[in-house]
Amino acid sequence: MRNSYRVYLDSTKALSSSTKDQRCEFSLNLGGNENFDKAFCYVRMSYFSIKKTGYTTISNILVKLNNSAPYTYITKTIDSNGNQNLMNDNIIGIVGTGSSSFTYSSADFVNDYVKVGNIFNGNIVISLYSQDNVLLFDSNSEEWVMVLDVYFDC
Repeated sequence: MRNSYRVYLDSTKALSSSTKDQRCEFSLNLGGNENFDKAFCYVRMSYFSIKKTGYTTISNILVKLNNSAPYTYITKTIDSNGNQNLMNDNIIGIVGTGSSSFTYSSADFVNDYVKVGNIFNGNIVISLYSQDNVLLFDSNSEEWVMVLDVYFDC
C-alpha cells in the first residue's frame, strides 16, 4: 500500500520566477502528515502544457526539480573539466515539442516515477531546459501548467 497525491502547479502562481517559463519556485510545505516527514518520495510528471511561440529549434523540454534525484542521469560532452559522459541530474520529466502551437505531454510517452527528496518539506524549484541541457529561455513564451503524481512508500 502507498499513499498517493496529485499536485497541480501553475507557473503564474509561483512564489518567484526568473521568467514565465524558465525557473519557478513553489512552497509545498504541507506538514501534519506522517508521510511528509519522510526523506524521499516518488514523483512523476503526468501532465505538462505550455504555449510555445519561439521554440523552433528545441525538440524536447527537460523538466528538472531542485531536490535531489539520486537515480537520474544525463550525458554530457567530455571536455577539459571532466572525462565522463554520464553525470547525475534532477530530471523528473521529458516533453517532446511536436505541436506547432502548444507543447504538452502525450499519451504516447509516459514519464515514470523518479525517487527525489521529499517535495512536501519546504520550497521546490521547477526549471525547464532544452534537450541540450541549456536553461530554456523564450521571451515570447506563455505560462505553463503541470501535474505531479507523488507517492510515499509505507
